[in-house]
Amino acid sequence: MSNYVPQARSLADLLKGIDSGKIQLPNFQRNFVWRQGKVKKLLDSIQKNYPAGSLLFLKVSKNQSRMGFTKFNDAKNVDNDNLEYLVLDGQQRLTSCYHSFYNRGVSSYFIDLRKLFECNEKMEPVDFESVIIHKSINSQLSGYLSKNLLSISYLSDRERLDSVLVPYKDDLRGRDEEKKYLEFLELRLNSYLKCLMNYTFPIIELPETLPMEAICMIFQTINTTGQRLSAFDICVAKFMPQNIDLRIKIENACNAHPFVSNALKDNEECVLQAIALLAGKPIKKNDLVDNLEVIHIDSWWDSVIAGLDKCMQMLDSFGCGTKKNLSIVPYKSIIPLLAAIIVQSKLDSLSQVQKGKIEAKIKKFFYFSAFTLRYTEGVEAKLREDFREINNWILTESEPMFIKYGIDWNKNRAIEFDKSGAFGKAILCIVNSQSPMDFYSDKKVGIGNELDKCERHHIFPKSYYANEKNINSIFNITFLLDNTNSSINNNSTDKYFEIMKSVVAAESILVEKLENHFINGETFVAFKESRFQDFIEHRANEFVRYIEESLSIKVNQLSNEDASDELIDDSDVA
Repeated sequence: MSNYVPQARSLADLLKGIDSGKIQLPNFQRNFVWRQGKVKKLLDSIQKNYPAGSLLFLKVSKNQSRMGFTKFNDAKNVDNDNLEYLVLDGQQRLTSCYHSFYNRGVSSYFIDLRKLFECNEKMEPVDFESVIIHKSINSQLSGYLSKNLLSISYLSDRERLDSVLVPYKDDLRGRDEEKKYLEFLELRLNSYLKCLMNYTFPIIELPETLPMEAICMIFQTINTTGQRLSAFDICVAKFMPQNIDLRIKIENACNAHPFVSNALKDNEECVLQAIALLAGKPIKKNDLVDNLEVIHIDSWWDSVIAGLDKCMQMLDSFGCGTKKNLSIVPYKSIIPLLAAIIVQSKLDSLSQVQKGKIEAKIKKFFYFSAFTLRYTEGVEAKLREDFREINNWILTESEPMFIKYGIDWNKNRAIEFDKSGAFGKAILCIVNSQSPMDFYSDKKVGIGNELDKCERHHIFPKSYYANEKNINSIFNITFLLDNTNSSINNNSTDKYFEIMKSVVAAESILVEKLENHFINGETFVAFKESRFQDFIEHRANEFVRYIEESLSIKVNQLSNEDASDELIDDSDVA
């Protein structure tokens, strides 16, 4: 950036450029979000002639912009043929000034002349922010001057400013009580207004020949106050000039497939990553803009959206609760992979038997990846490898060697995992898949549509067993209603078990209810007898049996000497 020397440009010229369309925004810029308070603080800085930061512009040739562009919020006289610059950094500041000086947006801004006069009389530095007030937007501004409120929009045109101030001052002449106020208007007011009218911003201008990757990198480095530019935003800008509006396509996809919106929330690149997998392109988010072309979007978009919809429904059937949200999905980065596999396998065209076989393989792989912490590092490379391996497995029945090997399990290490990482979330998915019931009521709990609000709570209450080692172990966590958790919070398990028996018609029903929380056999006995360490060890064994018998995943029991010292559970690094 040292090669780019800022050049001063007057605020007045910048605002004229915005109004005419000479200065516009790239499509990846987000909406104007500043509230009135921040606008006033900016105007205060401008009036004091304080630095308000530099602006970053990209020079563009008329009708040859490499990225889509749009006018500033509420700009009305824009002619796209005038386009010369796109604002990469400074949208919020310039929009604030444009709204204030051109009376646009949702608020009209005024200077309270009487209050400014009073501050001047005190011979103290003026807090200009305190004399700026805002009203709901109104095009009829002249009436406000009778209330001593001068619209800031008048400052954009000196002749217009004089035309409204002259009669205002004439009305004060000959009135002794207004003598000092009139002197202030004629002799001092301009000193307060001239900085607002003559302010300049330093502009860093990037050449139009700069590579797109460099533009995005510079934007991300400089844009510290606005929303961070995402890979999806960059792709929006790239494809807009080619008549592909990715934001509209996302909106349409979410409207047509309600579950897809959960997958795309805060991760719109998910669609593009799935397309990249299918097109044989690199899937690293920052590489998407360079590797995806119109033909890839046109060829794969609709199929991938359908694949994402099927993926979300499939994950929900695995116990992930994805029809509701993604809160217990171990790795969100696996979603574009599964969507691409679903598309590649042409799942919807197969018989129910064939579908069932493929879904069983995907389910096995899904849980395998979580329990082996597969996507803790090297995510993109593993996703590409897994796309090839799982598709080959579907086609040839040749199970990938890494899945056939199974998962390494050391009970002491497993017990240390909590509910926040991929391992813990996979355990919660298994519990959720059993449609568990609340301990004290007949209500279903877990993550899913039409379920009462519940949370992941301690079975052996943390407040009562606070001194127990591994009290936060995932094997001490299940889904409970909040009021149930409050009821058991200060009790030992043997005590609240007796309370549970009193509210259930028969103990057999209670036993069945606890079985869906993986509390049975020796685990159930430890629960009734308040033996915490035995409980989490036995409950961990219950999940091992489920993994082996229901998921068909081989579990390799390891001693402490054989277990890795570097096993770190992180649910999403990508």
